[in-house]
Amino acid sequence: MKRRVVLGLLILVFVIASETFGAEEKWPTRPITTYIGYAPGGGMDMLGRLMSEEMKKTLGVAMPVVNMAGANGAIAMDHVYKQPKDGYTLCGISSSQATYPATGLSKLTYKELGILGIVFGFLPIFSVPWDSPIKTAQELIDGLKKGGLTGSNSGIGT
Repeated sequence: MKRRVVLGLLILVFVIASETFGAEEKWPTRPITTYIGYAPGGGMDMLGRLMSEEMKKTLGVAMPVVNMAGANGAIAMDHVYKQPKDGYTLCGISSSQATYPATGLSKLTYKELGILGIVFGFLPIFSVPWDSPIKTAQELIDGLKKGGLTGSNSGIGT
């Protein structure tokens, strides 16, 4: 008798669980839009389009890419951040987002978005003239701490 009661309860739990979980909406059911914060034709744009094409094959829904250039990607990132958190809006970001608070472009950083993965990355490279007395990274750090060194970069995020 106990076996039948336990078996009956297990079947009831299974039926209730399968109806509950079976009622969940299939995802995705509509297009997933990827916003790129840079002009068409750049590295992030090309990567975003390549990723969207491949994801479309797997997910079975349209994956449009929208370029929303301005403020070094901050406009697109702010737009995506304000969208419903339902998995239907993606943002292609680069390492420059880490500089937003320091540059005043936005208070947002990559930490405010759920990162799906890092597709590619660059290592920071520091160089000095060939005849510089600085020969190691530690010597560069020590020189920076003392002050008096000058430097440059090719733009935010580089």
